[in-house]
Amino acid sequence: MSTEERLEGLIHKMLANTREGRLEWKPAADEDTFRATFQAGNISVKKSEGFDQEEMQSYELRSLCVFNEKGRLIEEYAPTYQRRPVLEAFDELFTLARRSAFKTDGVLDALISEIDGEVAF
Repeated sequence: MSTEERLEGLIHKMLANTREGRLEWKPAADEDTFRATFQAGNISVKKSEGFDQEEMQSYELRSLCVFNEKGRLIEEYAPTYQRRPVLEAFDELFTLARRSAFKTDGVLDALISEIDGEVAF
C-alpha cells in the first residue's frame, strides 16, 4: 500500500471516528487548522484560500499534516479534484473537526435554551 493510499485511508478512518464522537479535535494556533492528538503523533487538517493571478479567481487549499511524537512534520497530503471521494471526505472531516474543536453543538444548545427562555413581548 502506498503512502498516498494510507493517508486517504486515514482520512476515511478519522472521518468515521469523528462522526461517532470517538475522536476529539482541538483548535490550533491558526483559526482554520484543527488537530487530533495520538500517542504516535498528531494530525492536523487545514483549509485556506489562495488566489490565482492569471485566472483572477480564488481557490481552496486543503491539507492534512502528520507529525511524529516529537512534533516534526513527517508527511503532508493535499486532496485533489481528481480524487473526488477523498476530497469530499476531507471536507466533511474538516467541518466535523471544526465543530468538535469549537464545541459547536454545546454552543447551539445553549443558544437555543437561552432563546427558549426569553419572554416574547
